[in-house]
Amino acid sequence: MIKSRDKEAWGKFSQDFSGDFQGDWAVLTVSDTGSGISREALDKIFEPFYTTKRSGKGTGLGLSVVRNAMEAVKGRIRIESKVGEGTSFILSFPLMDPSAFEDRKQEKRVFHKVLAVDDDPKVLKALEVMLKNSSVKAECCNHPAAVLSLLQKHKNEYDMILTDYQMPSVNGLELAAMVRRLNPQIYLVLMSGLEDFRFDWHLKNGIIDEFIPKTELWDKLRKLLGREGKEEQRASARERSQWS
Repeated sequence: MIKSRDKEAWGKFSQDFSGDFQGDWAVLTVSDTGSGISREALDKIFEPFYTTKRSGKGTGLGLSVVRNAMEAVKGRIRIESKVGEGTSFILSFPLMDPSAFEDRKQEKRVFHKVLAVDDDPKVLKALEVMLKNSSVKAECCNHPAAVLSLLQKHKNEYDMILTDYQMPSVNGLELAAMVRRLNPQIYLVLMSGLEDFRFDWHLKNGIIDEFIPKTELWDKLRKLLGREGKEEQRASARERSQWS
């Protein structure tokens, strides 16, 4: 752990940070003694889909996802590399009060426009029906790349991202990290058929704002969007029929 008052240690890692950062930080360094990374590759290494591997051998998303995840928790990542000697990845994490995330969760949010993504056509159709009957504007996509494309063009237009966990190319958590980088204020909701305890860490650390099991999707999403009353309950019953 690097404390702001530890001047010698702080000086070594100060280049990891921009601005006047205070408080305590945990620093993780991962090193190898391999062939190192060329300057040309270092300049592009965090770009999505950049890879030096042969076609079909890598997605080029690994380090991009790591950087986005670090920025999502307000951390930093730096690389030191010398060709022929090896590489070090230095990850610096701010030590935060857990209550900061609790305060965020307790805030009353009002959603005006939702962007939903799921690669299952049946689920996506059901989402379209539900969101159409809600009080929010919504767009639905069948691939994470479509979400990122929309956000890059209109990053402040959406209040919520509703994403499935298991999808092609990147999963929902990896997409959430990328979205955080484009718009840190957007509300991120992950849905999955997996057990919720798998995502406890991501909830506690602000990677996502909410997890909804798919078995409870309609009730919890309707509540999250503020839909109440008998008319909405009848609409919810119709939406469940789309799901079943």
